[in-house]
Amino acid sequence: MIKKIFCLITMAILILTFGMSAFANSAQTYWAGESTSALISKDEKSPLEVKNEVLTFDLNEFPKSNYKNIDEFLDYSGKVTAQYTIHNPSNEAITSKFAFPFGTLPGYDFSEEFEYSELPNRYDSLYNITVNDVTVEKKLRHTFSYGFGTFDYKEDPKNICDSFKKDEFYSPNMPVKVYVFETNGIPEEFSGEAYASALFSVDADNTRILLADCTNYDHKNYKTTEAGLYVENALSFTMYVIGDDIKELPDWKVYSDVSQEVETDAEVKLLFTDNWTFQEVALMFHGSDSGVSETDWYNAAIDKLNNLNFYTGFLGSDLELMLSGSLMQWFEYEITLKAGETIKNTVTAPIYPTINYNFTPTIYDYTYLISPAKSWASFGKIDVIVNTPYYITECNLGDFKKAENGYTLTIDKLADEELFFSLSTAQKPKIDSSFTLDTLHIMLIVYAALISVVVIIILIILTARKKNRK
Repeated sequence: MIKKIFCLITMAILILTFGMSAFANSAQTYWAGESTSALISKDEKSPLEVKNEVLTFDLNEFPKSNYKNIDEFLDYSGKVTAQYTIHNPSNEAITSKFAFPFGTLPGYDFSEEFEYSELPNRYDSLYNITVNDVTVEKKLRHTFSYGFGTFDYKEDPKNICDSFKKDEFYSPNMPVKVYVFETNGIPEEFSGEAYASALFSVDADNTRILLADCTNYDHKNYKTTEAGLYVENALSFTMYVIGDDIKELPDWKVYSDVSQEVETDAEVKLLFTDNWTFQEVALMFHGSDSGVSETDWYNAAIDKLNNLNFYTGFLGSDLELMLSGSLMQWFEYEITLKAGETIKNTVTAPIYPTINYNFTPTIYDYTYLISPAKSWASFGKIDVIVNTPYYITECNLGDFKKAENGYTLTIDKLADEELFFSLSTAQKPKIDSSFTLDTLHIMLIVYAALISVVVIIILIILTARKKNRK
């Protein structure tokens, strides 16, 4: 009887869980945007003061969630213009360096034909910096960033360096041994699916390894990593050993597929070796016409590698050094203010919202980081103007006032929060029914799990009582 009850309850939970999942919306409904940040003075002890900032958002259209090519992406006209009234209160002329970060690429869907390397040069020509309406020379700079809205106005600007970074492990002339392998003897029935793997265990303090086209790796413990890649007969693959060379070659095993259940008689042999430097490895995906300087790319490569798990010495795929999609973009420039002078400095940059399809109509969330303003000696009020035909549905730093071409807002003092507001084509978007259903689905799974635990406890108690009676 107990077994029958247990089976019936289990079947009901499974039907409920999987039945609801059949109705839940499986399409992606949330696309991450990228915040833009305020102007940062790179001179920590600069006495310059910002008397006022006027933020103007020109948002006459919404971006798409997917783009096929770079021209289509750059046709999106959404931008923010920040005008700063800067005053020099001192009795002497001051020359100061400024950095204006405008984020990494948004997390939209870009096709395989999308040419990331063309973006820097195009951004440089699309956006402008002026002082008293006169264009000033600017430099497009790049640092490594994982994105996800993370930004530290104190630490991130320090990653902009005019020379190669000094690192505890990596250096430009560090030797790199390049091993080129070839696989042969893969049975024809496994062609296209064959998978080679090996165990890697090196001293991470002296050696780091990158495996070209590595598709899977698993840190077994703090000393060993199992890594592998798909292989074909007579096609070579490459391994980069950075720092001290390995003492013996990896023991490669070739399997019928990535499950590694059926081992084949195919073999992996060493074709040849070569000698590189770490600088060559760090820059191997860098294009001379990309608009990213060798210095910025090299320094971003170091920051990227140091953000990986390297305690076994194995870093992952060489594709970790394909950095175009994970570079924070900055405008860097220099201004000289005479003693007692006040200027108007204007910066224009793109801004990309987070797209939330869980509402009807869709909601577009914009974030502007005002925390960097705290780095100035003094910072006055911020006037916000949003030129848009759409409705502001939410704002975290006060209530926008309706204006002729959109909305206005004044921020009298710097808050601990960043500026956040949402736009939509309707005043009160409604949560989409498919999202509600998906939320209900999650709740039902949680309830089903709780019911399962209760049922198991009851069954244990009933079984124990039955044994006691016997």
